[in-house]
Amino acid sequence: MKIGFDLDGVLCDTDMNFLRLLERVPPFQDDLEKMMEFEVWYFNERKPLLNPENFMSEGDEYYIITGRDNRFHGEVTEMWCRKFTPNAKGVYCVGEYPKPVEEGKAKKIVELGLDVYIDDHPVTVKKLRATLPSHVKVIQYGGRWIK
Repeated sequence: MKIGFDLDGVLCDTDMNFLRLLERVPPFQDDLEKMMEFEVWYFNERKPLLNPENFMSEGDEYYIITGRDNRFHGEVTEMWCRKFTPNAKGVYCVGEYPKPVEEGKAKKIVELGLDVYIDDHPVTVKKLRATLPSHVKVIQYGGRWIK
């Protein structure tokens, strides 16, 4: 079985309120590059929430598909995943800030031929369920989000 996991909020502890606040605070408010530099530090300090190995049976493989933007967070994401999820078959940053992430996630899920994808955001789960082929199961896990 091929299983995909979202990173932030599923495998990795994330405080989205902090990141939203960062967007509104000078000197980051009008300086995307400076904000992204700070976010690299922030993401590097995150702690794991869930071990994907606990979901694996013999012959299963797992992938990480995150909405993080590869241009700004690719390197720190790869480093974090090598440290905490070394057996992942692939790590994919599909976000293109400020676009919604669902299209990129759906494309990668189909490309990899995943059977199951786990995400924490209810809107993402809803959109993926509506978009993906019916044989792909999308599960909401976690989700400290306001609906």
